[in-house]
Amino acid sequence: MRPENWRAVDRDQTSINADNATNLKLQWAFAFPGSTRVRVQPTIAGNVLYTADQFGTVYAIDASKGCTLWTLQSDKEIRSPLIVGTNPAGAPEALYFGDIAGQVHAVDLATRRIVWSVRPDSHPQATITGAMRLHEGRLYVPISSLEVVAAMNGTYSCCSFRGAVAAIDIKTGATVWKTHTIAEEPLAQGTNRTGVQLFGPSGAPVWSTPTIDRKRGRLYIGTGENYSHPATGTSDAIMALDLGSGKVMWTYQAKANDVWNAACPSGPNCPANTGPDFDFGAAPILVELSDGRAVILAGQKSGHVYGLDPDNNGALIWKTKPGRGGIMGGVHWGMATDGKTLFVPISDLSAYPNDSHLPAQSGMHALDVATGQAVWSTVLPNTCQDAAWRCSPGVSAAATLAPGVVFGGSLDGSVRAFSARDGTILWTFDTNRQFKGINGISGSGGSIDSSGPVVAGRFVYVTSGYDKFGQKGGNLLFAFKLDN
Repeated sequence: MRPENWRAVDRDQTSINADNATNLKLQWAFAFPGSTRVRVQPTIAGNVLYTADQFGTVYAIDASKGCTLWTLQSDKEIRSPLIVGTNPAGAPEALYFGDIAGQVHAVDLATRRIVWSVRPDSHPQATITGAMRLHEGRLYVPISSLEVVAAMNGTYSCCSFRGAVAAIDIKTGATVWKTHTIAEEPLAQGTNRTGVQLFGPSGAPVWSTPTIDRKRGRLYIGTGENYSHPATGTSDAIMALDLGSGKVMWTYQAKANDVWNAACPSGPNCPANTGPDFDFGAAPILVELSDGRAVILAGQKSGHVYGLDPDNNGALIWKTKPGRGGIMGGVHWGMATDGKTLFVPISDLSAYPNDSHLPAQSGMHALDVATGQAVWSTVLPNTCQDAAWRCSPGVSAAATLAPGVVFGGSLDGSVRAFSARDGTILWTFDTNRQFKGINGISGSGGSIDSSGPVVAGRFVYVTSGYDKFGQKGGNLLFAFKLDN
């Protein structure tokens, strides 16, 4: 994927397009033993697919046949994609990945051994959710936190984590720089109603992939809400950092005073004057327009999408709201673009109280990159009927663009190909059922969330199963191939 986070593949990377996407057929399914969620977006390098599971097992799989080539065991759950490092000739030589405990690991592909492991943030609740970005010998690591959930325990002193990004040298694992999204150290802020000490400011986690701007020497990140008071000017924001030093160059805050954690609405650690939890969970996207101007595209859980000016300290160019919004999105995990049109997956699984009167816009939407004006909108029907789990047509997982076709997976277990021209649904596959895995293990699909489809060559790879927040668990990785 491009360092500008387009989530798009070109004609030299795939033969799949709008004219032939209807010919995609299931080639194989791989079942992860004992798993109930599949969060790791696959990474393709040549004919090898790299992925991992919730038990810390790293898999190298034949991308065409689905057979396991080798595995490696780490000690913690892995939730984000594995990053492939190459030698000067372009051949894969290393794997890099982060885990739920906030550790970053480097694997030598020649020996298949972990050669270094580091934890760039010392907070006990630090974690890595988004993909790390590899650029010119450095890993740029987004650092998020599990503290937002720890706050549910009324005896927990909430909260002290500050979101961060770290630049790590890929050869040694040494931290080149680390920048907190909240500059101030947390201080005592009184007690909760059970007498437990409170701290703040806190929060503003970074749980999506950093965006590289080589021309301006910048790194762009999105942040989440504050966990505790006092509120800061860097929560629910897009921030620009100097690529070399990590210095904060500018901040655009979309929603001020958003202070929230999972103790809300009634737990002892729920902040007073609770905010709506308007995170930027999707990675910012950088586009250089044909007239020489540039725009940063940012999608928010509120359902809003923003166009920001990187040459004017992130000034707002346009703002629109294709989604109703909710704690699970709105825009949740990731958008895609071809540089002219922005493709916006909308979840709308839940609704904020102020928006509850609005209809859900669950589906795929297209906006003009330069103006934010709607190009088309495809709202999906709710066919969940009397499902016992939290079923929805919402497209929460990141979208992926191939030439003329946008792929998106839904919380109801369906993966679809949409025409990039007008939003027509070209192809649908229901993953929400039982399958016999190519590895001899029976598995089932479920909700598709977090991990977006991956397009490479004649294949589309999709994960299915997400046992969080009332959604349906599963343990499958699918490979769909363009049928001759």
